[in-house]
Amino acid sequence: MPIDKALRKLKKKLQNFNLMNELRDREYYIKPTQRRKMAKAAARKRTLKYVESQKLPKKLDY
Repeated sequence: MPIDKALRKLKKKLQNFNLMNELRDREYYIKPTQRRKMAKAAARKRTLKYVESQKLPKKLDY
């Protein structure tokens, strides 16, 4: 049990320092143009998701 507790604490500390995300980002090199392209696509996806959530529901014809 103490090992599980220690692993939980370590995982929590890594999350607090955002270390896992940084390691995932540095796993392999991404060219700056590709990075910009991915950021642009993510922004577009966020915007479309927001617009969809703001739409009024369609009126059903019975």
